[in-house]
Amino acid sequence: MRRYILLFLFLLLFLSPILGWSGKTHQRIVEKALDSLPRDFKNRIIPYKNEILEGSIAPDRVYRDFQNHIYEVETGKGKGLDKVREKYFYIIELIREKRPWRLVAFELGVFSHYIADLNQPLHTSSSSQEKGFHSKYEKDAEQIVPNRADRLIYISQPTRYIYRSVLDAHNYYKDIETAYLKGNGFVKVSKLTQKQIDKATLDVASYWYSIWMRANRIPTINDLFNDFVDWLWNYFRKILRVEVK
Repeated sequence: MRRYILLFLFLLLFLSPILGWSGKTHQRIVEKALDSLPRDFKNRIIPYKNEILEGSIAPDRVYRDFQNHIYEVETGKGKGLDKVREKYFYIIELIREKRPWRLVAFELGVFSHYIADLNQPLHTSSSSQEKGFHSKYEKDAEQIVPNRADRLIYISQPTRYIYRSVLDAHNYYKDIETAYLKGNGFVKVSKLTQKQIDKATLDVASYWYSIWMRANRIPTINDLFNDFVDWLWNYFRKILRVEVK
């Protein structure tokens, strides 16, 4: 029986899907996103940096909810967009309800993982040959150091915003595939990888900032309007699966 248990654990750890950026990259993105926040928010959560870092790798190592890490543009496969929307409103409520900041920080880290993965081009499509280079690209990307986001974006419609990020990332899928199957590998795509990791950092910091702003004020008419528009857009996206920007 013990042999079967050990075999199961081996399969679970080593043969499961390898998706998104590596744990090291996720934690670097989080550290730069923290550094990009307004001073008052940064000072509030920096004591819980360890919880944020732990949360940033939990979706891969604990939850293993890999369908929430992707959205394939051509087919609509994956639940990444819905997960981003869900977490956005969930964390707003955690802050409004004055839940422990240790929990809020951990959830911000978890949220960062989904945002960052949807900026990874290989999470926006798939091919029969991707298994041959996905993990190699992920490992190679560890050499990229994210840059601090200088100007954050207030995100009023969380689903539509991340969808535009997915479309931008999708533009580079074929470039990565070609570089690894026919070209010089990472050398050819290092610049676009830097761009996407920087975009992931901007998006993470911007979502966090937007949550902080929303959670610390009474909902406005504009808030309610944008929430409805975002919900309606997401509803019709699922029905029509069209690229509405």
